[in-house]
Amino acid sequence: MLLSVWTYIYMEFIDPDMIKEIMDNAMEKAIQDGKMTEEQMEGAQGTFKFFTSPLFISASALIGTVLVGLVLSLIVSLVLKKETRQGVM
Repeated sequence: MLLSVWTYIYMEFIDPDMIKEIMDNAMEKAIQDGKMTEEQMEGAQGTFKFFTSPLFISASALIGTVLVGLVLSLIVSLVLKKETRQGVM
């Protein structure tokens, strides 16, 4: 939970240009490598902006942390599970 809050605060208020710089560098590299044309990049910018918004990244971090915690707690509970004897009072 704290990671999600920190990520949101950092990306929204402390360094809001970080994602833009990363996207610009990635787009330039993709165009230089010939992976995408400039027209394709312009069309994909809306999708990039959604998936790189501070709110989406923070929500993804929160959901991912909850899922990892759930899986780890299930594994630990299976390992530490005590066998119950039936028929014993």
